[in-house]
Amino acid sequence: MRVPGRKSLWKVSPGDVEQLPGFEVGDWVCSKPSPGSRSSNDLNGVRSIAVVHSVQDSGYLELACCFRKLKLLTHYTEVEKVPCFKVGQYVRFRTGLVEPRWGWRGAQPESRGFLTGIHADGEVKVAFFGLPGLWRGDPADLEIEQMFMLPFVENKKSG
Repeated sequence: MRVPGRKSLWKVSPGDVEQLPGFEVGDWVCSKPSPGSRSSNDLNGVRSIAVVHSVQDSGYLELACCFRKLKLLTHYTEVEKVPCFKVGQYVRFRTGLVEPRWGWRGAQPESRGFLTGIHADGEVKVAFFGLPGLWRGDPADLEIEQMFMLPFVENKKSG
């Protein structure tokens, strides 16, 4: 095994080696699905997405969640990375959502909009079409709306 800072290789038993988690500050995560336990995508009993705030040498991750004031400490084996939202992406409410974490507040299940801001704990700000002001939300309540732009084709007449 190659070890940074060492010139020669080290011999190690596979049972004595642990693969590093590969998580970085800023990664977005959700709970791994585990049979017979909580449903997938819940953190501490609450369905949500969290942002990795710090990575500890012990394999624990400190997570920031928009629905908690304090950070959550969890082992890296209990979560998995999920794609992060980005400002400018078009979003809609997740299919099957009964009610968003903080209520509808003027939005409707069929509302569409785009992300205007993302807080460090994952909380998103959405500009929904036809709804005045910005809507504060939990990213777990939303999903990316695929918007396709068709190329502009100019019809030139010869002549």
